[in-house]
Amino acid sequence: MRRTFEFRSNGKRAFEVQFERTSNESVVIMPAFGVQLEIHYRGGRVVRRFIPIGKILKPVLNECVTPVTCYWSLALILREEDELVLVFKELRSPVKMLVPVWKALCAATDCKDDPDTLF
Repeated sequence: MRRTFEFRSNGKRAFEVQFERTSNESVVIMPAFGVQLEIHYRGGRVVRRFIPIGKILKPVLNECVTPVTCYWSLALILREEDELVLVFKELRSPVKMLVPVWKALCAATDCKDDPDTLF
């Protein structure tokens, strides 16, 4: 299902924003090659992004705090990039589901931190 929002300025359509609902998101970790991030939308569209293992500096768990809620997100710090890359962009998974994925990413990227001592 696609939602379309129109913003009007002086009776003219200024711009249009479309939202598609996410069906599921997945991460495929291939230790020798890299990480593949996938977003599956309910309309059948699939968006894939591959990140080579050598480009990943460190996986991190972020605690995101807003005025109305608090949630966790899993992100990747990449070499030669200014911004974090969120592993799960749309869905807000509980931290119990994020920790095993984070530990697997730490093992695949030879992270210096010991994942077993942090949680």
